Amino acid sequence: MRHIAIWGISFEYIKQYEDAIKCYDKAIKLNPDDHHAYHNKALALASLGYDELFLEYYDKAMELNPKRYEDMYYEAMKESDEEMDLETRAEMEAYIAEEMEQHINQGGVLN
Repeated sequence: MRHIAIWGISFEYIKQYEDAIKCYDKAIKLNPDDHHAYHNKALALASLGYDELFLEYYDKAMELNPKRYEDMYYEAMKESDEEMDLETRAEMEAYIAEEMEQHINQGGVLN
């Protein structure tokens, strides 16, 4: 299964996003719980300008592995601390916390 996702990443690298998406679709079909495949498909969709689909697949990746995406968020915040004022950071943290709680309350994360 991982080799299918690796093909997808390879296609993305050479900007063949449609082919990458086909690989990720196949990976998702073989393992519907693979958050990496959803994440990578989201990025390929974003590269093609499909913002709503990007959010759908990124949300699914976050639902499948919320800890990973929470860690990514906090790492990004550490890197951008100097560029962001405290009020903006607090607003962003509150938004992310609310989004995470909604995913948990909808039952998707706990299933």
